[in-house]
Amino acid sequence: MLSKMEKKHQKLYLPALRAHFGDWIYYTTIMKLSDIGERVNYADDLYQNPKLKDLLQRELKSSRAKEIAEYLLKNEQRFFNAIIVGVYGGEPKWLEININKVAETEIPLSESGILGYLELNGSETLFALDGQHRISGIRNALKQISRKGINTNLPQEEMSVIFIGHKTTEEGKERTRRLFTTLNRNAKKVSLSETVALDEDDIAAILSRKLVENYILFNEDKISLTKGSSISRNDHVSFTNIVTLYKCLNEILVVYLLKEDILGSKKKWRDYKKFRPADEVLENGEEFLAWFWDLFIEHFDELNTYLRNYSQDQENPAADFRSEVGGSLLFRPIGLHIFVQVISIMYQYGHPIEEIIDNLSILDRRLNSDIWSDIIWDPRSNKMLYSKDNKDLAKYLTLYLLGFDLNRIRYSETKLRELYSSIKKKDIDEIILPEKINP
Repeated sequence: MLSKMEKKHQKLYLPALRAHFGDWIYYTTIMKLSDIGERVNYADDLYQNPKLKDLLQRELKSSRAKEIAEYLLKNEQRFFNAIIVGVYGGEPKWLEININKVAETEIPLSESGILGYLELNGSETLFALDGQHRISGIRNALKQISRKGINTNLPQEEMSVIFIGHKTTEEGKERTRRLFTTLNRNAKKVSLSETVALDEDDIAAILSRKLVENYILFNEDKISLTKGSSISRNDHVSFTNIVTLYKCLNEILVVYLLKEDILGSKKKWRDYKKFRPADEVLENGEEFLAWFWDLFIEHFDELNTYLRNYSQDQENPAADFRSEVGGSLLFRPIGLHIFVQVISIMYQYGHPIEEIIDNLSILDRRLNSDIWSDIIWDPRSNKMLYSKDNKDLAKYLTLYLLGFDLNRIRYSETKLRELYSSIKKKDIDEIILPEKINP
């Protein structure tokens, strides 16, 4: 009985381009998704050790495959980049097409043999060197189509596949393993800034762009397009950066959509990040966010001053709020994000947003004030403190100062005191928390 790797398939002809890169000869083709799901296996044959094979298989059975299957089944504008497939065994043939003869004209090509068909007789073994999760997702989607009788043309759709030759000798396996690890090691994860700039499905990315285009606090030069989460203290023009705006929207939108009974459950937030919501949901979200940031401008004096400075073409409108000696917590990405986190938590537990922001406006927002010194601001080095403990302390302390019951989020005043004493490097008996503004 033939194993899955040895299963005989029907002969297949794939239109292809033949090319070379380094010491590899490769073929760029297109294949139907049904053929990919049926014929292309995983690269575990590269490993003799069964534990390494098992490691690869367990990795491919992760939730990533399910997410990819959902993307394929739910998104009409689906698209994948090419997968790279190794071939061994069988008798693959290259059938060259004489372009000049077909076109009856002389087409200038750098070399002959570039265009033709790749013939697979069905006995060769195909395995993915790059794109294992996509293949796992394709298989998952095809199984759902078959099991549930889903009416879709997905199995007949085509995607690009790059074939390379592989030899089963130890030298050949080592060579292919090296390519396998190089491809996966050099695959670059999409940065948050690229997500905000390009993603047409993620509601937070879409609405971030809309705010940058249309809203007074984020348009023109008021938003920095730096790739990371930080913003230079020497940036005296921008209010914040686009990555921080995106993170803030991720905090508040999920709670708003839950409150408005649009999301249904928090678990569905992932779908709102992967599949473009209806236009009415986007419009609703944009209106809410405009109202939300309007409250910031209304309640925080430094934002009014900053916008006035900017409108009057002052050279450095943010200079007083982001400087070497501190400035306003709101003009630092950490501070703005913490405030939005606090609003989101309290809003989720029934506190009106207007009331929360009104209470936040009472807090001393100067970074060098007693509240924030040694918590998220180092007064000796005049630098922000970025550790997780420091950020957590700032968040929980702010909730405490606003009179929020920390036990509702599985925290406590005792834990807050312990963390406060650890950060402040004092004995817990010496700790006196700042006075609440809303006991």
